[in-house]
Amino acid sequence: MINLFIDTNIFLSFLHLTSEDLEELKKLVVLIDNGEIRLFLPEQVKHEFVRNRGAKILDAMRKLQDAKFSLSFPSFAKDYPEYLELRDLMKKADALHAELVEKIRLAAITEELSADSIVSSLFAKSKSISMHDEIYMAALQRVRLGNPPGKTESLGDAVNWETLLKEAPDGENIYIVSGDKDFRSQISENSVNEFMDREWSEKKQSMLFFYTKMSDFFKDKFPNIKLASEIERDLLIQKLFKSGSFANTHSYIAKLSSQSDFSPAQVEQLVEIPASNHQVGWIVDDPDVHDFYKMLLEKYGDEIQAEIAKKLAEIVEGEGTPFDADI
Repeated sequence: MINLFIDTNIFLSFLHLTSEDLEELKKLVVLIDNGEIRLFLPEQVKHEFVRNRGAKILDAMRKLQDAKFSLSFPSFAKDYPEYLELRDLMKKADALHAELVEKIRLAAITEELSADSIVSSLFAKSKSISMHDEIYMAALQRVRLGNPPGKTESLGDAVNWETLLKEAPDGENIYIVSGDKDFRSQISENSVNEFMDREWSEKKQSMLFFYTKMSDFFKDKFPNIKLASEIERDLLIQKLFKSGSFANTHSYIAKLSSQSDFSPAQVEQLVEIPASNHQVGWIVDDPDVHDFYKMLLEKYGDEIQAEIAKKLAEIVEGEGTPFDADI
Protein backbone atom coordinates (compact mmCIF):
# COMPACT_ATOMS: atom_id res chain seq x y z
CA MET A 1 0.00 0.00 0.00
CA ILE A 2 1.24 3.47 -0.87
CA ASN A 3 1.30 6.09 1.90
CA LEU A 4 0.34 9.44 0.40
CA PHE A 5 0.11 13.02 1.66
CA ILE A 6 -1.48 15.74 -0.47
CA ASP A 7 -0.87 19.32 0.58
CA THR A 8 -3.79 21.75 0.86
CA ASN A 9 -2.65 23.80 -2.12
CA ILE A 10 -3.15 20.78 -4.38
CA PHE A 11 -6.74 20.26 -3.23
CA LEU A 12 -7.45 23.98 -3.60
CA SER A 13 -5.97 24.07 -7.10
CA PHE A 14 -8.93 22.03 -8.36
CA LEU A 15 -11.16 24.93 -7.32
CA HIS A 16 -8.95 27.47 -9.05
CA LEU A 17 -6.94 27.64 -12.27
CA THR A 18 -4.94 24.50 -12.93
CA SER A 19 -3.77 22.39 -15.84
CA GLU A 20 -4.78 19.33 -13.83
CA ASP A 21 -8.04 17.53 -14.53
CA LEU A 22 -10.50 16.35 -11.87
CA GLU A 23 -9.94 12.87 -13.24
CA GLU A 24 -6.72 12.83 -11.20
CA LEU A 25 -8.73 13.03 -7.98
CA LYS A 26 -11.24 10.47 -9.24
CA LYS A 27 -8.37 8.02 -9.78
CA LEU A 28 -7.32 8.60 -6.19
CA VAL A 29 -10.80 7.77 -4.88
CA VAL A 30 -10.78 4.43 -6.69
CA LEU A 31 -7.27 3.55 -5.52
CA ILE A 32 -8.16 4.31 -1.89
CA ASP A 33 -11.36 2.23 -2.17
CA ASN A 34 -9.34 -0.69 -3.47
CA GLY A 35 -6.69 -0.51 -0.75
CA GLU A 36 -3.88 0.59 -3.05
CA ILE A 37 -3.34 3.96 -1.37
CA ARG A 38 -3.62 5.22 2.20
CA LEU A 39 -4.15 8.99 2.22
CA PHE A 40 -2.96 10.81 5.34
CA LEU A 41 -5.12 13.82 6.19
CA PRO A 42 -3.86 16.04 9.00
CA GLU A 43 -6.58 18.12 10.63
CA GLN A 44 -4.65 21.21 9.54
CA VAL A 45 -5.22 20.36 5.86
CA LYS A 46 -8.99 20.17 6.37
CA HIS A 47 -8.99 23.51 8.19
CA GLU A 48 -6.84 25.17 5.51
CA PHE A 49 -9.07 23.85 2.73
CA VAL A 50 -12.29 25.13 4.31
CA ARG A 51 -10.67 28.44 5.24
CA ASN A 52 -9.30 29.17 1.76
CA ARG A 53 -11.96 27.56 -0.45
CA GLY A 54 -14.06 30.70 -0.89
CA ALA A 55 -11.13 32.95 -1.77
CA LYS A 56 -9.86 30.52 -4.43
CA ILE A 57 -13.29 30.19 -6.03
CA LEU A 58 -13.85 33.96 -5.94
CA ASP A 59 -10.54 34.64 -7.67
CA ALA A 60 -11.27 32.04 -10.35
CA MET A 61 -14.79 33.42 -10.82
CA ARG A 62 -13.45 36.94 -11.33
CA LYS A 63 -11.21 35.71 -14.11
CA LEU A 64 -14.13 33.83 -15.67
CA GLN A 65 -16.41 36.86 -15.44
CA ASP A 66 -13.75 39.10 -17.01
CA ALA A 67 -13.66 36.97 -20.16
CA LYS A 68 -14.95 39.07 -23.07
CA PHE A 69 -16.37 37.98 -26.41
CA SER A 70 -15.84 41.03 -28.58
CA LEU A 71 -14.39 41.87 -31.98
CA SER A 72 -13.90 45.18 -33.70
CA PHE A 73 -15.18 45.28 -37.27
CA PRO A 74 -14.30 47.84 -39.92
CA SER A 75 -17.37 49.48 -41.47
CA PHE A 76 -16.92 47.72 -44.81
CA ALA A 77 -17.15 44.31 -43.11
CA LYS A 78 -20.81 44.98 -42.38
CA ASP A 79 -21.66 44.44 -46.05
CA TYR A 80 -20.96 40.71 -45.75
CA PRO A 81 -23.37 38.06 -44.45
CA GLU A 82 -20.58 36.55 -42.33
CA TYR A 83 -20.58 39.74 -40.24
CA LEU A 84 -24.19 39.22 -39.21
CA GLU A 85 -23.52 35.55 -38.45
CA LEU A 86 -20.50 36.40 -36.31
CA ARG A 87 -22.43 39.08 -34.44
CA ASP A 88 -25.21 36.59 -33.64
CA LEU A 89 -22.71 33.98 -32.49
CA MET A 90 -21.04 36.49 -30.19
CA LYS A 91 -24.40 37.42 -28.67
CA LYS A 92 -25.06 33.73 -28.04
CA ALA A 93 -21.60 33.35 -26.52
CA ASP A 94 -22.25 36.26 -24.16
CA ALA A 95 -25.57 34.76 -23.09
CA LEU A 96 -24.06 31.30 -22.51
CA HIS A 97 -21.16 32.87 -20.63
CA ALA A 98 -23.53 34.71 -18.28
CA GLU A 99 -25.55 31.51 -17.76
CA LEU A 100 -22.41 29.52 -16.99
CA VAL A 101 -21.14 32.08 -14.49
CA GLU A 102 -24.47 32.08 -12.64
CA LYS A 103 -24.67 28.26 -12.50
CA ILE A 104 -21.14 28.03 -11.15
CA ARG A 105 -21.83 30.78 -8.60
CA LEU A 106 -24.87 28.94 -7.26
CA ALA A 107 -23.01 25.61 -7.16
CA ALA A 108 -20.14 27.24 -5.30
CA ILE A 109 -22.49 28.71 -2.68
CA THR A 110 -24.16 25.34 -2.07
CA GLU A 111 -20.84 23.45 -2.23
CA GLU A 112 -22.07 21.39 -5.18
CA LEU A 113 -19.11 21.89 -7.50
CA SER A 114 -17.68 18.64 -8.85
CA ALA A 115 -14.42 19.35 -7.05
CA ASP A 116 -16.30 19.80 -3.76
CA SER A 117 -17.90 16.40 -4.08
CA ILE A 118 -14.66 14.59 -4.92
CA VAL A 119 -12.58 16.34 -2.25
CA SER A 120 -15.29 15.61 0.33
CA SER A 121 -15.20 11.93 -0.67
CA LEU A 122 -11.41 11.85 -0.37
CA PHE A 123 -11.51 13.46 3.05
CA ALA A 124 -14.04 10.87 4.21
CA LYS A 125 -11.93 7.98 2.93
CA SER A 126 -8.58 9.23 4.25
CA LYS A 127 -6.76 8.50 7.48
CA SER A 128 -7.74 11.61 9.40
CA ILE A 129 -5.28 12.78 12.08
CA SER A 130 -6.18 15.27 14.79
CA MET A 131 -3.68 17.86 15.96
CA HIS A 132 -2.63 17.78 19.61
CA ASP A 133 -0.31 19.78 21.83
CA GLU A 134 2.75 17.65 21.11
CA ILE A 135 2.44 18.25 17.37
CA TYR A 136 1.75 21.97 17.86
CA MET A 137 4.78 22.50 20.11
CA ALA A 138 7.03 20.55 17.76
CA ALA A 139 5.83 22.68 14.83
CA LEU A 140 6.38 25.87 16.82
CA GLN A 141 9.91 24.81 17.70
CA ARG A 142 10.59 23.92 14.06
CA VAL A 143 9.56 27.36 12.82
CA ARG A 144 11.45 29.15 15.60
CA LEU A 145 14.59 27.22 14.66
CA GLY A 146 14.11 28.00 10.98
CA ASN A 147 13.84 24.36 9.91
CA PRO A 148 11.70 23.60 6.85
CA PRO A 149 8.92 23.40 6.04
CA GLY A 150 7.26 26.52 7.37
CA LYS A 151 7.03 30.27 7.27
CA THR A 152 7.76 32.64 10.13
CA GLU A 153 4.19 33.97 10.03
CA SER A 154 2.47 30.56 9.75
CA LEU A 155 2.76 27.16 11.41
CA GLY A 156 0.58 25.30 8.88
CA ASP A 157 3.28 23.53 6.86
CA ALA A 158 5.25 22.70 10.00
CA VAL A 159 2.14 21.25 11.66
CA ASN A 160 1.45 19.02 8.64
CA TRP A 161 5.05 17.82 8.55
CA GLU A 162 5.20 17.11 12.28
CA THR A 163 1.89 15.24 11.97
CA LEU A 164 3.38 12.96 9.32
CA LEU A 165 6.56 12.42 11.36
CA LYS A 166 4.43 11.49 14.37
CA GLU A 167 1.71 9.38 12.77
CA ALA A 168 3.08 7.77 9.59
CA PRO A 169 4.34 4.21 10.13
CA ASP A 170 8.07 3.78 10.67
CA GLY A 171 9.86 1.88 7.94
CA GLU A 172 7.28 2.71 5.26
CA ASN A 173 7.94 5.09 2.38
CA ILE A 174 5.75 8.14 1.91
CA TYR A 175 4.76 10.06 -1.22
CA ILE A 176 4.12 13.79 -0.96
CA VAL A 177 2.35 15.98 -3.51
CA SER A 178 2.72 19.71 -2.90
CA GLY A 179 3.07 22.89 -4.89
CA ASP A 180 4.46 24.72 -1.86
CA LYS A 181 8.00 26.06 -2.26
CA ASP A 182 8.66 25.29 1.39
CA PHE A 183 8.70 21.60 0.51
CA ARG A 184 11.02 21.97 -2.47
CA SER A 185 14.75 21.58 -2.80
CA GLN A 186 16.78 24.78 -2.99
CA ILE A 187 18.66 23.24 -5.91
CA SER A 188 15.98 21.41 -7.90
CA GLU A 189 12.36 22.57 -7.85
CA ASN A 190 11.11 19.07 -8.67
CA SER A 191 12.84 17.50 -5.67
CA VAL A 192 11.99 17.62 -1.99
CA ASN A 193 13.87 19.87 0.43
CA GLU A 194 17.18 18.25 1.40
CA PHE A 195 16.73 18.88 5.14
CA MET A 196 13.30 17.23 5.11
CA ASP A 197 14.55 14.30 3.05
CA ARG A 198 17.37 13.60 5.50
CA GLU A 199 15.12 14.08 8.53
CA TRP A 200 12.55 11.63 7.19
CA SER A 201 15.21 9.06 6.39
CA GLU A 202 16.79 9.29 9.85
CA LYS A 203 13.58 9.36 11.90
CA LYS A 204 11.35 7.04 9.87
CA GLN A 205 13.96 4.71 8.37
CA SER A 206 12.30 4.95 4.97
CA MET A 207 12.26 7.05 1.82
CA LEU A 208 10.34 10.18 0.86
CA PHE A 209 9.16 10.77 -2.71
CA PHE A 210 8.06 14.22 -3.85
CA TYR A 211 5.83 15.50 -6.69
CA THR A 212 4.52 18.95 -7.51
CA LYS A 213 1.42 17.68 -9.38
CA MET A 214 -1.01 14.81 -9.01
CA SER A 215 -0.54 13.89 -12.67
CA ASP A 216 3.21 13.42 -12.09
CA PHE A 217 2.47 11.07 -9.19
CA PHE A 218 0.15 8.95 -11.34
CA LYS A 219 2.60 8.90 -14.27
CA ASP A 220 5.24 7.53 -11.93
CA LYS A 221 3.20 5.03 -9.90
CA PHE A 222 0.35 4.11 -12.28
CA PRO A 223 1.72 4.94 -15.74
CA ASN A 224 -0.70 2.80 -17.75
CA ILE A 225 -3.88 4.15 -16.21
CA LYS A 226 -5.63 7.06 -17.88
CA LEU A 227 -9.11 7.06 -16.33
CA ALA A 228 -10.50 6.23 -12.90
CA SER A 229 -12.75 3.58 -14.44
CA GLU A 230 -9.69 1.90 -15.96
CA ILE A 231 -8.01 1.73 -12.56
CA GLU A 232 -11.03 0.04 -11.03
CA ARG A 233 -11.28 -2.54 -13.82
CA ASP A 234 -7.55 -3.30 -13.77
CA LEU A 235 -7.52 -3.75 -9.99
CA LEU A 236 -10.55 -6.05 -10.11
CA ILE A 237 -8.93 -8.14 -12.84
CA GLN A 238 -5.77 -8.43 -10.74
CA LYS A 239 -7.82 -9.50 -7.73
CA LEU A 240 -9.67 -12.10 -9.78
CA PHE A 241 -6.35 -13.43 -11.09
CA LYS A 242 -5.12 -13.85 -7.49
CA SER A 243 -8.44 -15.04 -6.03
CA GLY A 244 -7.88 -17.64 -3.35
CA SER A 245 -11.44 -18.71 -2.63
CA PHE A 246 -14.72 -19.39 -4.42
CA ALA A 247 -16.40 -16.65 -2.36
CA ASN A 248 -13.86 -14.08 -3.48
CA THR A 249 -14.18 -15.21 -7.09
CA HIS A 250 -17.95 -14.74 -7.04
CA SER A 251 -17.49 -11.32 -5.41
CA TYR A 252 -14.98 -10.13 -8.01
CA ILE A 253 -17.11 -11.47 -10.87
CA ALA A 254 -20.10 -9.51 -9.52
CA LYS A 255 -18.07 -6.31 -9.43
CA LEU A 256 -16.61 -6.91 -12.89
CA SER A 257 -20.09 -7.60 -14.25
CA SER A 258 -21.15 -4.10 -13.19
CA GLN A 259 -18.40 -2.53 -15.30
CA SER A 260 -19.52 -1.13 -18.64
CA ASP A 261 -16.45 -1.42 -20.87
CA PHE A 262 -13.27 -3.44 -21.14
CA SER A 263 -10.27 -2.84 -23.37
CA PRO A 264 -9.05 -5.66 -25.68
CA ALA A 265 -6.04 -6.10 -23.37
CA GLN A 266 -8.32 -6.45 -20.34
CA VAL A 267 -10.51 -9.00 -22.13
CA GLU A 268 -7.38 -10.99 -23.00
CA GLN A 269 -6.33 -10.99 -19.32
CA LEU A 270 -9.78 -12.18 -18.27
CA VAL A 271 -9.74 -14.99 -20.83
CA GLU A 272 -6.44 -16.32 -19.45
CA ILE A 273 -7.55 -16.34 -15.80
CA PRO A 274 -9.69 -19.56 -15.72
CA ALA A 275 -6.77 -21.58 -17.06
CA SER A 276 -4.26 -20.15 -14.59
CA ASN A 277 -6.31 -19.91 -11.38
CA HIS A 278 -8.00 -23.05 -10.08
CA GLN A 279 -10.42 -21.04 -7.94
CA VAL A 280 -11.83 -19.47 -11.09
CA GLY A 281 -11.44 -22.43 -13.43
CA TRP A 282 -13.29 -24.85 -11.18
CA ILE A 283 -16.42 -22.68 -11.01
CA VAL A 284 -16.39 -21.21 -14.50
CA ASP A 285 -19.68 -23.05 -15.18
CA ASP A 286 -21.42 -21.42 -12.22
CA PRO A 287 -24.21 -19.18 -13.54
CA ASP A 288 -22.67 -15.84 -12.57
CA VAL A 289 -19.18 -16.69 -13.85
CA HIS A 290 -20.53 -18.30 -17.02
CA ASP A 291 -22.82 -15.32 -17.73
CA PHE A 292 -19.90 -12.92 -17.30
CA TYR A 293 -17.72 -14.75 -19.81
CA LYS A 294 -20.68 -15.15 -22.15
CA MET A 295 -21.15 -11.37 -22.04
CA LEU A 296 -17.48 -10.89 -22.91
CA LEU A 297 -17.84 -13.19 -25.91
CA GLU A 298 -20.99 -11.52 -27.20
CA LYS A 299 -19.71 -7.99 -26.69
CA TYR A 300 -16.04 -8.31 -27.57
CA GLY A 301 -15.74 -11.50 -29.60
CA ASP A 302 -15.41 -9.56 -32.86
CA GLU A 303 -13.01 -6.99 -31.41
CA ILE A 304 -10.30 -9.23 -29.99
CA GLN A 305 -7.74 -11.46 -31.70
CA ALA A 306 -9.16 -14.60 -33.27
CA GLU A 307 -7.07 -16.87 -31.03
CA ILE A 308 -8.33 -15.13 -27.88
CA ALA A 309 -11.92 -15.19 -29.15
CA LYS A 310 -11.59 -18.96 -29.70
CA LYS A 311 -10.39 -19.49 -26.11
CA LEU A 312 -13.24 -17.35 -24.85
CA ALA A 313 -15.77 -19.37 -26.85
CA GLU A 314 -14.33 -22.60 -25.41
CA ILE A 315 -14.75 -21.24 -21.86
CA VAL A 316 -18.38 -20.36 -22.56
CA GLU A 317 -19.01 -23.76 -24.16
CA GLY A 318 -17.42 -25.58 -21.21
CA GLU A 319 -14.23 -26.66 -23.00
CA GLY A 320 -11.84 -23.92 -22.00
CA THR A 321 -10.28 -24.96 -18.66
CA PRO A 322 -8.16 -27.93 -17.66
CA PHE A 323 -9.87 -28.21 -14.28
CA ASP A 324 -12.57 -30.65 -13.33
CA ALA A 325 -15.39 -28.72 -11.65
CA ASP A 326 -16.29 -31.81 -9.57
CA ILE A 327 -12.91 -32.00 -7.81
